[in-house]
Amino acid sequence: MPFFSVIIPTYNRAYFLKIAIESVLFQTFRDFELIIVDDGSTDDTYNVIGEYLRHSAVKYIYQENHGPAAARNRGVGEAKGEFICFLDSDDRFRKEKLEISYQYIKRYPQYKIFHTEEIWYRAGKLLSPKSYHKKPSGFVFRYALRLCVVSISTAVIKRGVFEEIGALSEELTSGSEEIAGKAQELNIISTKLIDLLRTFE
Repeated sequence: MPFFSVIIPTYNRAYFLKIAIESVLFQTFRDFELIIVDDGSTDDTYNVIGEYLRHSAVKYIYQENHGPAAARNRGVGEAKGEFICFLDSDDRFRKEKLEISYQYIKRYPQYKIFHTEEIWYRAGKLLSPKSYHKKPSGFVFRYALRLCVVSISTAVIKRGVFEEIGALSEELTSGSEEIAGKAQELNIISTKLIDLLRTFE
């Protein structure tokens, strides 16, 4: 059984997907599986994924389009790892993401959910987040009422949490709000381990 299950939900993002996949496959920590859930893509997504299917750690799942939350839920249902990591298909992990997360999990076994700082880009240019974007630790629900405090691509979640809270609501697009709202307590890994490559408005 792998320690981590990394789930990439994707829909018509063939042009970003290779970066996301390789950011997982080139991790310094090797005990993981990678589950790619294709949520009904109509572009070149399958051909992009095809070159990685020879890797024993990679699992590909296709489903009709039901949205990102449904794709994440499908991935969680297939996951074998002790901890679940989500990675949006237009983001990428820093190469030490899983290794540092593993160290924190072993250091703080009382926590079931961890998240990290992140780096934002717009059109390839680095953005400087405001001070209020700094990620909180502890009981974060009060922050979640006014601001997205847990980016889904930074979250590392013990698989048993989903047995406690149930599946992610498929009416919400990001899943971040729900994790922050339902989590009892989070531990922040105060290192920037995620590159958010998408365009921010």
